[in-house]
Amino acid sequence: MKQQDKNFDQILSSVQGLGTVKPKNDLFKVIQERVQEELIIPKIKLLWIAAAAIIVLMINVYGFTNVKQSSQSLSSTESSTPLTRNFNFYEL
Repeated sequence: MKQQDKNFDQILSSVQGLGTVKPKNDLFKVIQERVQEELIIPKIKLLWIAAAAIIVLMINVYGFTNVKQSSQSLSSTESSTPLTRNFNFYEL
């Protein structure tokens, strides 16, 4: 027990001369400048993003209209052309 008490006292005495930590005066300003630098997106990058979004949108619109037209053509051919005329498969 006495050895533990000595170790505990040594640990407590090692932090007695320490004070509070204070940052530099201009640290907040430096952090704000770094954040502003990282938030600036070049216009050419925004242009490429907009172009890619428009292309994806056009492909989707084309795909959906193509599916709609093909489903309409299938429904019109199904009603006009029967697959068999009668269902008596075993008659000769």
